Amino acid sequence: MGVRAYAQNATAAGLDATARQAWQWLVTEVPQRSLHNWQNAAARLIAADLRGRVAVPSD
Repeated sequence: MGVRAYAQNATAAGLDATARQAWQWLVTEVPQRSLHNWQNAAARLIAADLRGRVAVPSD
C-alpha cells in the first residue's frame, strides 16, 4: 500500500491500529526531505539488485 504522508489532504482514515501508529510516527518524526532521500536510496538499491550487482555505498 502506498502512503503519501505529506500530501495536503493525507489522512490516516482506513488504516488499522498498527498502520495508524506507523503513520503517526512518520508524519511527526521524519522530515519530508529525509523521506525523499530514503526513497531515492532504496530505489537505487533495488535497481542495482535487479541488475545483479548490488553496490554498497561507501559514505
